[in-house]
Amino acid sequence: MRIRHTSLRYSRIVFTVISLLLFLLTATSLGACKKQATPGSATSQGSTSSDPSPDAAKEGRPPTLHNNDLNWLVKNSPFIFVGRLSKAEGAKDERGLIITRNQFEIEKVIAGSSQQTITLTTLGGTVGNETMDVSHMPVFNEGQRYIVFTDLKRTTYNPITENQGGVFLLGPDSTVYTYNGIGVSGVESGILQMSDVTLEVRVPKGTETRKSSPEPKEPQTEGANSNAKRTEVSTKKPISLDEFTQTLQRIAAQQQ
Repeated sequence: MRIRHTSLRYSRIVFTVISLLLFLLTATSLGACKKQATPGSATSQGSTSSDPSPDAAKEGRPPTLHNNDLNWLVKNSPFIFVGRLSKAEGAKDERGLIITRNQFEIEKVIAGSSQQTITLTTLGGTVGNETMDVSHMPVFNEGQRYIVFTDLKRTTYNPITENQGGVFLLGPDSTVYTYNGIGVSGVESGILQMSDVTLEVRVPKGTETRKSSPEPKEPQTEGANSNAKRTEVSTKKPISLDEFTQTLQRIAAQQQ
């Protein structure tokens, strides 16, 4: 009888232990399922799921364009100068890419350290009978006067801020035009205002023809946000170099 009571006691203990283990395993499995059902939640190992959380999706923003934004141009151009292109020489670098070394005689430094000449190396150009055109890369004409916004610390073959948007032409009477020959009639809240007066743009041999047009266009965003306001076209005469320079210096002073 003692042996039977002892066996029964052990049987109850084993049954209780097994029941407890089954309960714990079931609770653990349910907890894991709940965690996997929540997109973007952190797992027990500290990693996140492959699905983005709703908060992350809301915080995503497309890139911003800077059409006609003079405030942005000044802020991102440590060296701004007025100069005449004295020489443009095409060559090939060690990788065989065609580049052009554009040498300017500096007339006035608007921002940055004073110097008399500067050479800006751009991608593309002509070597012999071979020509390489690069989209949106400025092409300079010998003898033409320019206002150029640059960042000389850039390591690419384009030290010019905002590509063609960082180059302005000067007319025979020292009035200001965009790279495409559209007159700049003024600046309002840091945004360039355009004139219906245009400048005939000379094109270097071997490059694509550039046409000037006074027609205003909405900034091309292609899915990106644009901080540029609509540029209005006016019948005003393009502003002078002195007026434009004063505006640039005023913007630079406000940003310091």
